[in-house]
Amino acid sequence: MSEAPSVFISHPFTTNREVTNQLAEALKKSGLNLNSLEDTSATAPMDVAIRQMIERSDFVIADLTGSNPNVMFEVGFARGLGKSILPIVQETEAQVSPHVAGMIYVPYDPQKPDKMINYVLSWVKRRQPELQPAGI
Repeated sequence: MSEAPSVFISHPFTTNREVTNQLAEALKKSGLNLNSLEDTSATAPMDVAIRQMIERSDFVIADLTGSNPNVMFEVGFARGLGKSILPIVQETEAQVSPHVAGMIYVPYDPQKPDKMINYVLSWVKRRQPELQPAGI
């Protein structure tokens, strides 16, 4: 039996943590492995640990709310590695950073994130066959 796909959630630490926690729990409950700083006791510097988690992840969910430079770097790093990335952004955001122009993103209401969470779960599920080697 193969290992479950893994996900990294890139988010600014100033974002509504409750939404990030709800999304993380939903991903775990669906059987995915979550690569998270909260779940590691890494002795490496935080930036190195984050890059390692992105490298180990099959998917990256990135909260672009506020166009945080750290999140933008993580998205660029993941794109460079060819990772599947799904940006999410709070509905109140006036515009998404031009650095991710052309990427489809999912708006969400931080008071009612269920619709976004369900979309993320569906998005990941649809991409899991991409992880299977040919002929399986």
